[in-house]
Amino acid sequence: LYIVLITIHGFVRSKDVQLGRDPDTGGQITYVLDLAHALAAQHQVEKVHIVTRRIYGDDKSYEEEVEDYGKWAIVRAECGPKKYLRKELLWPYLKEFTDNAISVTRRIMGGRNPDVIHSHYADAGLVACDWAHILGIPFVHTGHSLGKDKVRALKESGKDMEQAEKEFNLSTRIAAEEETLKHVSTIIASTLHEKNTQWRQYINYQNHKCIVVSPGVNLSSYAPPSPKMGKPKFVSELERFLTQPDKPMVLAICRAEP
Repeated sequence: LYIVLITIHGFVRSKDVQLGRDPDTGGQITYVLDLAHALAAQHQVEKVHIVTRRIYGDDKSYEEEVEDYGKWAIVRAECGPKKYLRKELLWPYLKEFTDNAISVTRRIMGGRNPDVIHSHYADAGLVACDWAHILGIPFVHTGHSLGKDKVRALKESGKDMEQAEKEFNLSTRIAAEEETLKHVSTIIASTLHEKNTQWRQYINYQNHKCIVVSPGVNLSSYAPPSPKMGKPKFVSELERFLTQPDKPMVLAICRAEP
């Protein structure tokens, strides 16, 4: 299998990922990098390409067309101006990105097309619609966050919606999500709430196309400390707030869900 993962916005590289550098460089990039590693470890997978935007600037690492690590690689395609742009400004250049992404991946792979495309976020979903249609291949999609939820949250916060539209291109984003739902083979949701509540807000949602695949955990990075390590320094600080400090500790890091 040759798999393409599309994640367009933010600063994407394999080492020293600059998480938090800006609002577009965060958990989605970590998700896609870990997914590429996990897919590449499968014996039936020959190659995984993370396809993202090529960015020119002070940091030359984002200018490299290809970072190749054997069974997986990061491939960068031209998309509008050479400078960095936040995701809300990329919409006019996505057709160009699609053409360039197809061209560069076919050149690298000796003319071979992907067996499947996995798009991430609304912008990549729109690119996947065109890419899959041009080459006649299936694609799956992960939303990461959804435009209609963004609209609801902004309204609840009292944001001026006319200003919000100018700032976030919300109607364009939601239209892209609807178009993705028309053509996608499978939507991959992270939770039942995402499947049963968030995606159901869309006109083109089809329940039989949506499956839940919960994100995994990299156990090489996150695991209980060994007995040889002893108690971490922060434990004594934490224990003073606990009524039963001898019980095993469970750490949960998540976004609060009202």
